[in-house]
Amino acid sequence: MDYTQHNNSIGTHNIDHLLNEWFEQQLLPDTAEPYREFMAYICQDDLVLALGEPSDWGDESYKGYGHEWYYTTPNGKTIGIGFRFGMARLRGNQDFVTPEDCRQFLDWLMEQV
Repeated sequence: MDYTQHNNSIGTHNIDHLLNEWFEQQLLPDTAEPYREFMAYICQDDLVLALGEPSDWGDESYKGYGHEWYYTTPNGKTIGIGFRFGMARLRGNQDFVTPEDCRQFLDWLMEQV
């Protein structure tokens, strides 16, 4: 899949719950473990090395927000990964991004790292 980085975060917010819905739908919970581990252990420095400069450098002194990377999915949706208080979280517009989009994006991210 091709993802194109951009810096437009308008209308995005935390969408971790969409990935949690996907986890709950799986018949084999062990298949979700790599995604959970990735989100729990990935750090901003790892993504800078793998993806280059973030779309937004963030300001941790302002409500704990860290770096954020935003991409356009192959089907034209905005999705990303950002950090708050050092913890990774998915970003996007829940009106358009689906749990499947989240899973595919994380598959792509894990390949990059």
